[in-house]
Amino acid sequence: IFIIYYVINIIMLKIKYNIIIHLKIILLCSFVFIIVLVRTIKLFFILFKHLLLFNITISKKISSIILLLLIIILFIIIIILSGSISTSSTIIHINFIIRFIIFLILVKILPYILILILIFIFVQ
Repeated sequence: IFIIYYVINIIMLKIKYNIIIHLKIILLCSFVFIIVLVRTIKLFFILFKHLLLFNITISKKISSIILLLLIIILFIIIIILSGSISTSSTIIHINFIIRFIIFLILVKILPYILILILIFIFVQ
């Protein structure tokens, strides 16, 4: 991921088209969203197995709330990752490092936050 993103940034410096910048952002956002979604679903099924032991049923309302939360999180990821990309190489490298850190935080922490939200929904 790191190498691919770095190569794309070098290409960006040579081409300098806004369309490609937006495509890169969309690709990265969708990639992050897919990873977060997969991790959240895995964690949710682990949690769900434990919840089934307590005879807790999932209604259509709860599933729609989960879907809404995932859509909101997708928009948050897009807003975070679509920061301005400057043409000077130093700013791009700083942006890239910051975005990579945000990417790691999102992939590692966001599924657990989602699971906590789901637990609160179940408790209520």
